[in-house]
Amino acid sequence: MRLSLIPLDRVRHPDEARTLGVLEAVPGAAGLVEDLFRLGVEPAEEILNLGSRTRVGNGQFPALARAWDAVRREAGVAKELPLFVANQREVNAWTSGVERPFVVVTTGALEVLDAQELRFVLLHELGHVRLEHLLWGSVGRSLPLLVGGLPGGAALASLLQLSLADYERKCELSADRFGLLGVRDADVAVGAMVKLSGAPLDEAVSAEAFLAQYKDFMGLEQGLVRRLFKWGLTAQLSHPWTVERAALAYQWFQDEGAALCTTGEAAAKGRPGLSARSLPFECSACGVRSSANATVCSCGRPLVEEDRLHPCPACGVLSTRAHRFCEACGSRLHVPDENPTDPRRSR
Repeated sequence: MRLSLIPLDRVRHPDEARTLGVLEAVPGAAGLVEDLFRLGVEPAEEILNLGSRTRVGNGQFPALARAWDAVRREAGVAKELPLFVANQREVNAWTSGVERPFVVVTTGALEVLDAQELRFVLLHELGHVRLEHLLWGSVGRSLPLLVGGLPGGAALASLLQLSLADYERKCELSADRFGLLGVRDADVAVGAMVKLSGAPLDEAVSAEAFLAQYKDFMGLEQGLVRRLFKWGLTAQLSHPWTVERAALAYQWFQDEGAALCTTGEAAAKGRPGLSARSLPFECSACGVRSSANATVCSCGRPLVEEDRLHPCPACGVLSTRAHRFCEACGSRLHVPDENPTDPRRSR
């Protein structure tokens, strides 16, 4: 299924926008930290990747390279996105970069996860790219450093750190949903999270038992002291508790995710289920995408049908009408004719 056909506002966790608003409220912070990240942090990360990690492709990890290319296209990420392998025993993967994003997966993940679980993890990371988490993640990490030396900055830095951690936790939930839509199996996602939490290699794991563990975890909120301890520990985390992620992802797929998969399949195959007017817009003035029912872009420009995206008939990736060939697979695009009876059409 082509995830580019799924409206991202149906995937994004509802609390993500609320927590992002706290970071956006700092005037000029985004532009300033983006420049600092581009000039300092991003070059350092590129040195670390190319100097100490193995880039997938060009004969390196050929099976992984094929799998990576497939999930990248499935996720609707048109541009080349490098994947690196880091020699770490921890089961992990991460995404970073603003102008030149990249993904890193550890050798521990490659050894422990099966093929479907690895697809879920890679699609999760690509979800961060599609949902535009990367810039604000870097902004949030830098804000406390920028304001800490100002008068009263220590208190403000602490507040920003808490807000950042809350935002990052919601981003992880959104990216889990994106990955779930790719694998279309909640048990796969839960199985991956069991292994992320520390399941040994070649040991049998039970998604059902891990979900049952969540009930015990929620039972720890009984009593004021336990609630305070739990809140204090949670507030410092950049990721939700693993057992909580698993339970929330599983429940969301049962409630909404499975139906979204059907919508995406209908769009990709041209079957009834997702009409042309259900496809999102991309403003031709500023390039920002808006939901299918939007009438005005965030830049203030009214949206018209010419701004509506259309899917590639071969791979389903969405493109604007300005493109005649798909950026993801290179296939020729069929641009809908809005005025087929107009005598002024070129012949």
